Amino acid sequence: MGQKGLAQVLVLIIILLGLGVGVYLVQKQTSLKSRASVETAENALALVGYTDASKPVTLPSDNISASGVPNQELIVDLLIRANTDPINLISAKLKFSSDILEVVRFEKSDLSGGVSVVEEYFDNKTGEISFVGGIPNPGYQSSVGKWGLAKKIVFKVKDGTNGKKGTIEFLEEGTAIYKNSDNAQVANLIKKSLPVQSGTTVVVASPIPSLSSTSVSGETQELKTWMLIYKPSASYNPPGTGDPVAFTRNTYFPALSEGTKYHGYSNSSAKPALRYTLVDENIKVEYNPPPKINGRYDYSALFKKYDLCNLAKQKDIKAVVLWADGSGEYAGGMWESAVTGNKGIPTNGGVYPELCDKTIVVYGLNYTRGLAEALESYGHHLERVFGKYRPEYASWSDDSASKNPGLHGRGDSCGNDHNPPNARFEYDRANTANFQSDCRNWKPDGSGAKETLNCNVWKCDGAEWHKWWMQNMPGIGNNLVGTDGKPIPNWWRLIGEPDTAVLDYLPKPGTFSNLAAKLGENSASFSFDYSGTTTGLKIDLSVTADLSWGVYLDFARGSKSPVIENNPKKWDAYACGKTLYWRAYDEERKVQSSIQKAVVECVAKPSPSPAACAQVITPAINTSTKECKDFPNACLPEGWTKLKGESCAKAGDLAGDGKFDLGRNFSILFSKFNNPDGSKPQGYEKADINGDGVINVVDVSLMRNLYIGKGKVKEKGSGNVVTNTVQTIQNTINNLLNR
Repeated sequence: MGQKGLAQVLVLIIILLGLGVGVYLVQKQTSLKSRASVETAENALALVGYTDASKPVTLPSDNISASGVPNQELIVDLLIRANTDPINLISAKLKFSSDILEVVRFEKSDLSGGVSVVEEYFDNKTGEISFVGGIPNPGYQSSVGKWGLAKKIVFKVKDGTNGKKGTIEFLEEGTAIYKNSDNAQVANLIKKSLPVQSGTTVVVASPIPSLSSTSVSGETQELKTWMLIYKPSASYNPPGTGDPVAFTRNTYFPALSEGTKYHGYSNSSAKPALRYTLVDENIKVEYNPPPKINGRYDYSALFKKYDLCNLAKQKDIKAVVLWADGSGEYAGGMWESAVTGNKGIPTNGGVYPELCDKTIVVYGLNYTRGLAEALESYGHHLERVFGKYRPEYASWSDDSASKNPGLHGRGDSCGNDHNPPNARFEYDRANTANFQSDCRNWKPDGSGAKETLNCNVWKCDGAEWHKWWMQNMPGIGNNLVGTDGKPIPNWWRLIGEPDTAVLDYLPKPGTFSNLAAKLGENSASFSFDYSGTTTGLKIDLSVTADLSWGVYLDFARGSKSPVIENNPKKWDAYACGKTLYWRAYDEERKVQSSIQKAVVECVAKPSPSPAACAQVITPAINTSTKECKDFPNACLPEGWTKLKGESCAKAGDLAGDGKFDLGRNFSILFSKFNNPDGSKPQGYEKADINGDGVINVVDVSLMRNLYIGKGKVKEKGSGNVVTNTVQTIQNTINNLLNR
């Protein structure tokens, strides 16, 4: 073969290869686009997962995968973005790895309130989930760059699944969102599934923390520390700290301990609440860049390489310090502080309960900076911990105060990690201008004497500011009394022995008893005794005896019994003479009462004269059995609800095509609710399921029953529990928020 012939053959091969690659890419374009463009998509559904309910993941980009240890709850949020058109129906069909996970329950998110549920179903045997929910006219549209929370699903990681991997993924068939304008499916919907992994359960038992005089009577508590340094060579001493080991031992740790002396700036005999220690065997150096995943430090690799969880348990290590560069090849990519553990201890960075069930705070520090920056990183951890567990912290730190006139700082107490009250701009700790403050005399009730201060009190220096700021935090020897009349404890115990100290702050589960309700026309009161402690109480109200659907979640909320709702008519199902069913919950919904029954009692009104029964075919539904039946006249037996239309065969077919497509027909229903100005959309009559002239949650309930009877909506499946369903329309509109 000549050169010309060889060249022709090569060209032909290249063309064929190009065609093959092109076909492959066309076939795979959906999945490739899903992974690459979910963050920039105009319309998308995404799944994110986390284990700490107090720190939900808000963006899909922050949650490439999720993990949890066996027997731990994994919370998965279904997020939605709808930028191009308002949407009024979400249909999500999911498949999950049932060998790793099992669904425990659906939850209404405190952030979004959820949507009106049409179908809420799961099957732990087959790994199926179906969620269909509607948002009434005018529908829901995302703000630019924001995600809405459509549903919260709580899984449990199965026992004996250590190290197993799986997915929670969207199924193509049945997953869609529908436009409010024409009830058509939104085109080009991007879907981001969620890889999941079961972490390894550690088997080394934690030493039982001693409740001796160390923490109770006011003795200094030791915090054993482990440290790792990433640097290019043994001879390299960075410009900020110099030798990180010497800096940690001789500068950083002494400053931390000094900061825990309550009023140590004026009391030379004040005891430090904490003493950080570091022995040689707990110091490691790596002459290679830190391990990263997508630019973020790989904490999992750290714990695996050094078996840190077991080491921390054996040696009672409670803190890890990581030193790295701030930029370049040896940049750490670390959080200022991250935390492990299963007690829910917060911090200002990543939370990794799957790495260890013991609480270990991992500080990521920049060795090209100085002491002030290292103390600031530490201070952010204090803000998160004390802010969560100490109710008086907000007053102490001026968190709730407005900015002072002409200044960046807030309030007249102690300020925050970044700024004293007289700061002119962010990180300003050097303002010599006077300000009034009660910080050194602070009392929880606000009665502490104010005095004139300026930056000279802390030598107008950043590091000295942090030490002074910490020394005003209630520690050993404080004689403060809270607004509840109880002594303020040593705050630092939450840092020194978090896994034990936090137990004092957890709600104590109890039981509900002596339940009673009085449902009136203009108020609803629910009374009971609760033997435990909780931060709040919640009441769910339902039209069904088992609370399986037609439920108004959080119908009433309060801090103590009786829990009163002064606007009960916010729910259309709350009507005079109506029998309703209710249940009480603690704030976390981990303790519930038995289901109770009550009747809405109103002032009696004269009854109209009964009308003659019209002899016309009248379709009606029994909401208990879900049976639809055509009666020969309009006088119906008890338990049956009249439906608008010619017959049961056509009831609920809003599209008029005889297909009874779940998504399209319910989208039509939600689009016909009243406009925001109270007017009715064109063609609203066809969505008036009961013919009362109003399109509301009652129509949603009736149509849902119709579709259950037709086998279009699942109520129950093998090995599952179906929980709360229809929410009120007002609850939906008011609470579906962008995140």
